[in-house]
Amino acid sequence: MRLVSYLIRFFCVSILAQGIFISASMAEGIGRHSFKVDGVNLSAELMAIYLGDFENARLSQESAAFSMLFSNYVRSFGSICPHQLPENKIEIMDKQCVREQYSVNGYGLQTGPKTCVQYQDVKTGIYADPVFYKTSKDLSDNLIKELFSDAMNNGDITGSRRLTDELFGLQDDIPKIINLNGCKSLGLARFAQNMLHFAMRLPALKLDGEPKLSDVLPSPGREFKANSTNFVALIDDLIAENARGWMMNRYNQGSVTEVEITKKDNEGRPIWVKSNYTFNAMGNLTQGTVYLTFERNLPACLFFSDAPNTCRRASRAIVNRFETGQYGN
Repeated sequence: MRLVSYLIRFFCVSILAQGIFISASMAEGIGRHSFKVDGVNLSAELMAIYLGDFENARLSQESAAFSMLFSNYVRSFGSICPHQLPENKIEIMDKQCVREQYSVNGYGLQTGPKTCVQYQDVKTGIYADPVFYKTSKDLSDNLIKELFSDAMNNGDITGSRRLTDELFGLQDDIPKIINLNGCKSLGLARFAQNMLHFAMRLPALKLDGEPKLSDVLPSPGREFKANSTNFVALIDDLIAENARGWMMNRYNQGSVTEVEITKKDNEGRPIWVKSNYTFNAMGNLTQGTVYLTFERNLPACLFFSDAPNTCRRASRAIVNRFETGQYGN
């Protein structure tokens, strides 16, 4: 029974993507250039999903980035391409707080933050494919459970920071690719199919010849050397992008100085890079220190001196620019 259920699920999600039916003959006409990602921040991640090159997508089903990508696609497609939805489409609902609670003192004045204790579903007027919508809700629910579990069991209270880091990286990528490719694009439909396969942990749908991401988007940044990398510009851009989510402090862009490679791998490539920078804190000019780490020759985390144990994820958009050689000397 489990095998039968798997096959039925595989067949259903393989032929339909947000209301666009792709027959076997139509699929033969889909190639590596049938999906456009020009000017998109997450060009590498989205192209890898389209190609079915899941192992190089730099995403996981549990990640905040993928959950937000999937949710954004479902909502954006329903808004931009309502006529491409199937007949059994369902309305997307939002959660709205209808009752809050907070602490008060003896004078009845509020002394603590407000907490929502009751929500209700409200209509959005946007519709979605029911399979995509359910999968989106499942991904979101699992992400919330993971963040709550990390906060309660592991003392990780940085979940909101991780979400902020990913949110700024995603920006408006999904509406861009929908408009860039068109609502009736078979390339967009194949991307949606593979995104659903990835979310449901089903095998990827491959193109003829099974091209990899590296075949479509060359990555000169993968072979970077210290003397051929402009670390000042790279770190400056990474801090500036991350600082968009800062609550109080304001980064002084262009203030990166004293760059120092503090750790290298066995082949002499940097894996820890230290630098100083300045920011405004309550009107006062303050100096900070940041460590940039590399994983697989790509920028990975920023560790700021005021939170030395917290990884602030490097902007995916800047990582992709670095990978295409845009930070060479």
